[in-house]
Amino acid sequence: ASVAFSSVLWVTAPPGPGVDPSSASYLGAAQSLVDGHGYRVPTARWDAPDSTAPLTHYPPGFSTAIALPVAMGFPPLQGARLVEALSAFVTMAVLVALVGDAVGMGAAAAFAVALLLMPLMVDLHLMVLSEPLFLALMALTLAKKVAAPEAPIAAGVCATAALAVRYTGIGAVAGTVVWAMMGRCSLKARLQRGALA
Repeated sequence: ASVAFSSVLWVTAPPGPGVDPSSASYLGAAQSLVDGHGYRVPTARWDAPDSTAPLTHYPPGFSTAIALPVAMGFPPLQGARLVEALSAFVTMAVLVALVGDAVGMGAAAAFAVALLLMPLMVDLHLMVLSEPLFLALMALTLAKKVAAPEAPIAAGVCATAALAVRYTGIGAVAGTVVWAMMGRCSLKARLQRGALA
């Protein structure tokens, strides 16, 4: 996990990380939030009276995560680097722990190396994108389901946070509810666990 964290910081050092139009939305909304203007992006229609527009195309979770280091004095791009690096740390730590518990630490170490070398994982962490934070939250959701299946609230909170980062997180929420409703107990207990999730 520490290697993943350090690697992301190293490969995204200035002039990085890479940015694209969605990155501009995330970074702009984070700065706007810290400035007290809510979630606004630095782009608008050419005929708009304002040069900013509300953040509507993306959920606000990633911008909120970037806003935390920005509020502590980081420039938005560097705040995003920190969020990406911490996301890599959490994803690696949680997934390697899950694999280690399931099949042993030797397999977990091989799994860690495979994750570090996987081109898609590397590419996702080179740019300011919401996917790394989403992956970290999905890993935490899975870990909560495995570690405490009888306590659905924690998994539900992680799944909801994933939904706040990417709209595809709706699958995590639905899966968490279904997971919570499984098991050998009364229908009433299963419905209660599903509602809590």
